[in-house]
Amino acid sequence: MFKLSNCTWEEIKPIWQNELWPGREDVEPVNSMCRNGGHDKIIKKAVPYFLKYHDDDTVLGVISGHISSDTDFRVRGIFVYPEYRKQGISQILFAGIEAKAIWNGSKILWSYPKIPALNVYLRYGFTTFGEIETTGFSKENIRVMKFI
Repeated sequence: MFKLSNCTWEEIKPIWQNELWPGREDVEPVNSMCRNGGHDKIIKKAVPYFLKYHDDDTVLGVISGHISSDTDFRVRGIFVYPEYRKQGISQILFAGIEAKAIWNGSKILWSYPKIPALNVYLRYGFTTFGEIETTGFSKENIRVMKFI
């Protein structure tokens, strides 16, 4: 039986490092990026939430999120293993992290997905804003948001 559960930084970090952002050295539990651009270093003190979709022995996917302002909650680090994609797991992960955002009193979910992952976000109700950007750790990203 598969279920959505909280997990730890120690559980999610190797998945991020080896699968989501291979070769990236600066993988941290939170990121100071703000929804409308720039960075706010105070966010480094935000409490992150880590979730996994799994059975007893196998993790199928993970997601994380944390507040990034009084109204905003950043979704980051969503990853579903390729052999489990197209089964609705990302939607389960998004719903779980959205519940954490609502519990925190946030009004906006936002993220900064890679372009190849954009459709997963759009299916969950996110909309794009801003321009496609190139970063030092991935080719192209765009900002997305969803009112909650």
